Amino acid sequence: MGKVIAICGKIASGKKYYANQIKEKENAIILNTDELTYAMFDNEQGERYMELAERANEYLLNKTVELIKIGCNVILDWGFWRGYNRRYVTEYFKSE
Repeated sequence: MGKVIAICGKIASGKKYYANQIKEKENAIILNTDELTYAMFDNEQGERYMELAERANEYLLNKTVELIKIGCNVILDWGFWRGYNRRYVTEYFKSE
């Protein structure tokens, strides 16, 4: 079974740089909400950003479960700024 690594940090704190370093070391894939929403909506989501980001996060969490079950390591580069975000993702993977 693969492992999940959640990258925590504020905007422009070096999360992407750190995630890329871990990616090489752990042979992992990076899943990033901002990259997904940008690819899907070209930053045109406006006031709906939070709603769409939450939906994207749920999708990426489900994909993460699939990936770790087949042995892939996954890096979640989402920021996890708030404690409840970190607790939610921790509990999510404990229940899987």
